[in-house]
Amino acid sequence: MYLIATDEAGYGPKLGPLVIVATAWRLPDASPTDASQTETEVASRFAPLSEPVRLPGLSGVVNDSKSVYRQGDGLSWLHAVASAGLSWCGFPAGNFAELLERVCAQDLPSIRHSPWLSGCDTAAMLDAKTTMPLVDHWSSGGIALVGVTARVITAKEFNRQCQQGFNKADLLSHCTLGLIRDHLDSLPNQGTETQARCDRHGGRRYYAGPLLHHFPERQLRIVEEAQQQSRYRLDLGDDRLDIRFTVKGDRFPPVAFSSLIAKYLRERFMESLNRYFAERCQDPTTFRPTAGYPVDADRFLVQIETIRRREGIDDADLVRSR
Repeated sequence: MYLIATDEAGYGPKLGPLVIVATAWRLPDASPTDASQTETEVASRFAPLSEPVRLPGLSGVVNDSKSVYRQGDGLSWLHAVASAGLSWCGFPAGNFAELLERVCAQDLPSIRHSPWLSGCDTAAMLDAKTTMPLVDHWSSGGIALVGVTARVITAKEFNRQCQQGFNKADLLSHCTLGLIRDHLDSLPNQGTETQARCDRHGGRRYYAGPLLHHFPERQLRIVEEAQQQSRYRLDLGDDRLDIRFTVKGDRFPPVAFSSLIAKYLRERFMESLNRYFAERCQDPTTFRPTAGYPVDADRFLVQIETIRRREGIDDADLVRSR
């Protein structure tokens, strides 16, 4: 059985990219007498992700990024999770640039077009030997991480998509389902069940339209579209995809794992954005960085107005329209 888990970072801000991450996991097969695994069995496989684990001078758990990371805490734990994840699925990265090539190659041209996002490429990742204790602990339930992919939607790309008729929730659903589709196409066709778990996309409850767009060859059945969860089944012969969009879905450990990697990527890009404008500020002692959320983003844009004019930076390349 395979499970694909997705989450995002940066949905609310006006500045910095929207980052969406999908992780693909292999679970041990169910017993021959029971072709499907119960919710309890699946959850038990991922339980080690939620347990505290240590590296020298560092400890943490896999949980919703909002509870794990606080602004100003530093990125050491998120850095370790991202490094371990790439090593675990067989794609170790020497530095941040290699990580991006591994997980979001399609967005590299857009990232490079935004020079304020390109200043973190030399950040070194932890090697496989260093992160081995994390992987050994997390895999003790029998799971294996087999893939990590991401979309990094810059402000320019975000605005372009919105001009073509997407709203913010549409864009999130479109990119998320694209990542799920890519993983599904790359996994062995076992004629069995694949599950996909997603945090709910904004306040959206209905996903049948986007699902039919991304999986037109499959037969869609709406299992439920309720206040707390929307669940669908998409069949193709003996192949079954069970996909769920759940309120606070990032409490489920593999979704939380995707959340942490998404947060890591976004925070690295925000470090780069703040450094870019700080280096061009006439009086760096007065410079105040931003996390990109609307009220503070407006303050930040006033602070860097002279730099934007001098550098010829178009608002449509830097600031999201919604």
